[in-house]
Amino acid sequence: MTDVEAQTIRDTVSALENKMNLAVDALDCTKGYEVVGDREPMFVSNTRVFRKRPAFREACDRLVANRRGAVYAIDTLTAQVISRDGAYVVREGKYTVTMKDGTEDRQYLVMTTIWDRTSGEWKMVHLHESYRPLAP
Repeated sequence: MTDVEAQTIRDTVSALENKMNLAVDALDCTKGYEVVGDREPMFVSNTRVFRKRPAFREACDRLVANRRGAVYAIDTLTAQVISRDGAYVVREGKYTVTMKDGTEDRQYLVMTTIWDRTSGEWKMVHLHESYRPLAP
């Protein structure tokens, strides 16, 4: 694989991950879900595991139900190529969620996504996130 091919893969999966995150932050799980594949376990968040695609989707819907929106202020983002058809992205930064009641939840969030290309299409096949609360 050439450096140009590797950079193209890194750029592609980073853009897809950003698309997914922006959609969920804007409360649109349907749009965010467009880039999600179907592997187990799908999603792990601070010890909670969602193994199947429908459970992951339901978790997203529940997650955004009481929100007005969210902003993920990225400190670092790294994308690495595993193979021509595999890559991962790690991003970390401050995540601020605004609830419908006007309160805010602030966290330092580290998110890792694993990407697989099948039949020429990249899909996120695993998402793992860890977070800790930030002082108000």
